[in-house]
Amino acid sequence: MLFSDQFMTLLVLGAGVLLLDAGVQGNQIANQRGSILWKRSLPQQNQFGLHGDLLPGGAFGSLIGAQAWALAGWPGVCCSGIVLTVAALVVVWV
Repeated sequence: MLFSDQFMTLLVLGAGVLLLDAGVQGNQIANQRGSILWKRSLPQQNQFGLHGDLLPGGAFGSLIGAQAWALAGWPGVCCSGIVLTVAALVVVWV
């Protein structure tokens, strides 16, 4: 065989990582554009607000994910992700 199963698994995993990275980059660019267009007279303050929210939000998500992993493994991490996503949707829509 030219390619082993392990090599193909790594190849597909690498392609998935590249696709996820491209999606995250696109999302960040769209968010930056939206924050700049929100108030054109204050672009620096808008960027500070956007990135100032990303840092504590990422830290909080990491904390919750680590605690969920310690308590319940992958099912706990997945459940915490679902709960936080639903909570964010409720905050945005209500």
